[in-house]
Amino acid sequence: MKRFAIVAIVMFTGCATVGRPIDPAAVSRIQKGKSTQSDVISLLGAPTSSSTMGNNGQITFVYQFAHASANAATFVPVVGLFAGGATAQSQMVIVSFGADGLVQNVMQTGSNTDIRNGGVPAAIP
Repeated sequence: MKRFAIVAIVMFTGCATVGRPIDPAAVSRIQKGKSTQSDVISLLGAPTSSSTMGNNGQITFVYQFAHASANAATFVPVVGLFAGGATAQSQMVIVSFGADGLVQNVMQTGSNTDIRNGGVPAAIP
């Protein structure tokens, strides 16, 4: 659903950005069992969202970034229906902390996606 919303915004405005880019070098400086919540905030800024897990005191920070931009063909009448599209980049970092406030785990993921409009489907035999 979130991807559809980003694609819709891109198609009507040309580009869309959510969040701010995440510096992989800053993520690599997070140390399991040593870094604290304050350390992570110093490196990455305020998280996009955070959650507390149950009554055990574990906290999770989530950092998200997404950027999409339409290609030029998208804005050409008729041609855009078949050759238009967009490129999208996303990053996500999830940092979990134990009850002691120290980093337990760091997960980092990202993607680069080409989104295409229309096209002529292949014939089905």
